[in-house]
Amino acid sequence: MSHDIAFLLGYPEISGGTNVILEHALGLTRRGHRVSIVTEQPFDPRRLAWKPGATDLPLRCHADCRGHTFDLALATWWRSVYDLPFVPARHYAYFCQSIESRFFPADQPDMQALAEYTYRQPLPIVTEASWIQRYLRDHFDRDVTLVRNGIDKRIFRPDGPALEPRPASGLRVLVEGALRVPFKRVELAIELCRQAGIDDLWLLTPTACDRYPGVHRVCSQVPMDRVGEVYRSCDVLVKLSTVEGMFGPPLEMMHCGGTAITTDVTGHEEYLRHGENGFVVRRGEEADVIRYLRMLRADRATLARLCAVARRTAESWPDWPQSVAGMDAFVCAVCGRDPTVTHVQHDMRAQLLAALRLAGPLHAALQPSYSGRQHLRMAWSLLRRKVRRKLGWSPPAAATPEPAPPPEHIEIVPAPPGGPRLAPRPRYRVCFVGDAWRFALHAAPASDRLETLFCPVPASDRALPLDDVRRFGPDVTVVFEPERFPAAGLAALPGVVLGCCVAAPGGALLRALRAGFPASAASARRLLHADSAAVAPLLGAGLAVAGPLVLPLDLPAVAVDDDGAAWAAREIPVVYAGPADDATRPFVTALAALPGFMHVRDPLPDGVLRGILRRARFAVHLPDRRAPALAAAKVARDALCGCIVVGAPETGAYGLLATEHYLHAAEPETLVATLRRGLAQRDERDLLRRRAHEQLSHFDAGPAWLRVIERYCVATGDPPDWDGRPAPVLEAAAT
Repeated sequence: MSHDIAFLLGYPEISGGTNVILEHALGLTRRGHRVSIVTEQPFDPRRLAWKPGATDLPLRCHADCRGHTFDLALATWWRSVYDLPFVPARHYAYFCQSIESRFFPADQPDMQALAEYTYRQPLPIVTEASWIQRYLRDHFDRDVTLVRNGIDKRIFRPDGPALEPRPASGLRVLVEGALRVPFKRVELAIELCRQAGIDDLWLLTPTACDRYPGVHRVCSQVPMDRVGEVYRSCDVLVKLSTVEGMFGPPLEMMHCGGTAITTDVTGHEEYLRHGENGFVVRRGEEADVIRYLRMLRADRATLARLCAVARRTAESWPDWPQSVAGMDAFVCAVCGRDPTVTHVQHDMRAQLLAALRLAGPLHAALQPSYSGRQHLRMAWSLLRRKVRRKLGWSPPAAATPEPAPPPEHIEIVPAPPGGPRLAPRPRYRVCFVGDAWRFALHAAPASDRLETLFCPVPASDRALPLDDVRRFGPDVTVVFEPERFPAAGLAALPGVVLGCCVAAPGGALLRALRAGFPASAASARRLLHADSAAVAPLLGAGLAVAGPLVLPLDLPAVAVDDDGAAWAAREIPVVYAGPADDATRPFVTALAALPGFMHVRDPLPDGVLRGILRRARFAVHLPDRRAPALAAAKVARDALCGCIVVGAPETGAYGLLATEHYLHAAEPETLVATLRRGLAQRDERDLLRRRAHEQLSHFDAGPAWLRVIERYCVATGDPPDWDGRPAPVLEAAAT
């Protein structure tokens, strides 16, 4: 049975999401349905010329829909859900292509709330990725239909025309995505490729651009039927997004005979298998991209193996006719139900219009904690935006974007460390040494693969507990803050010795480390640093550096998993642990006006502080430039204790995003206003806690230290020794 369907489109320009919408629209048309593309305002059909066949679809605006009732109106992004009341239909549904609340930066919390609001509407939902299906089920109790995106296998195939033949030697790398979009991180991907020494670097982007610094060839605004020619010209795609839905470009690259390096962004798990058909780097460990690129450039056999498995993955992936058949089944199931009753339509319209009225600057201006000057500034900003929109003014688009400054905290990573390595074994004995008050939380507990011991050394003591460590007989000894201890003591420690640094790499730190960790092919001692930006200075000082380390967390010791009701019942509304110095005193003074605010001024043992945090709803963090790695670790600790973190510094080391995992406020007044709103909107804010728990579960100390050991201390570590020089093997713990 054919149906009259409206696809509500946000904008017709080229993008992955718009391409998916048009594929379904064209496919349903071929299956006998009448499909229209509906937008808020009319547009020139030539804007769809990039998609073959799309200009043949009926194009309507909201005004054209008056007097016409569709069988089904399908919203295709969060904003179009608010347009559904303007498109008369017997049934309404939602094609959710991502969790789009994640697209907004920290200074747009109301836009995030508007996007989240759409998931609560009484609409049947279809999505393209299993992670979105799970998210909507777990957080909103929604029953969601899954229809995976297809691939046009006429365009994306290993054989066919290419812009240039793939090189017979070396490595040609492609970076894909829109420029100046923070969560796409195209600029970061280009910078990492440059640091890896990739000379033959290409960029495929929908942004108008004819050249970019460090890029050999720019392919801008390529029509969809020509994109395969770009993929078939390159060996590897590098894509480092932090937010994705289906994440199509790596899959398209696999269909064209290449492989990919991506972050562990949502959607990658649909088809990417680390070390089998590509490489997946953990968010927070993006410097590994450099290592993998260097490896593939030097080892064409590994590149060929990855591409071969990627091709087999592509062969089993559905094409668009199969995907459209799934969408057809969803459409028929929705249209087979009783028509959407009038009162539900009326209620939905009232809810959506109310949400729009309370959105953005108006919602912010209604908060009583803003000053009159702030009210005027927000009203003036809103008025300017309305005038520009009415007059059609927009800033001119630059043909060539200004080059972005090099991303922070990304440095050249060292080659695989030299020195003796352990033979692989089913279980490793690991001894941790350091100040227990500061670092016990970052040590691994005992497990099936690790037998561990923590030897505490008070901050005032410089003597290593050599007898205790030797009695334990570790394979690996991890020393926190190794600069505290004499070189002779470090040399006497058994096993492979990993020094874990957290201090800024100034002259005093370098002088203290030179004697204990010199670069040497015979030494079994090497350094890790919790701040990736410190790796380059340590290397430049001639030290034996293995690489950066994101401080892991002992999840069983710290994490709590209570529901929203238990969180709301916590006795302490807001807690701040830290001194009131010149930088923090204005914030502490403003926080004192909140009822129930607790200020923990003096340092407490970590276990005592965790007990306080488990009774608090919100934990405030202020920037700490003296030890950013430890400051980020404290943010992670407080989030795992069940607090909603507010005012946090940027915690990119753990992949935490403002408004996604914590609330951000840069000024005392906005910090207090954010906390007042959070305390009043408990059910909404509780979602941040669950997201933060999910993200931080990737940094469990047990698996994290096992990964470090097998990477830096074991003869067959990951990544492999691509330079061809096998390291000596330690058959037993050295003394």
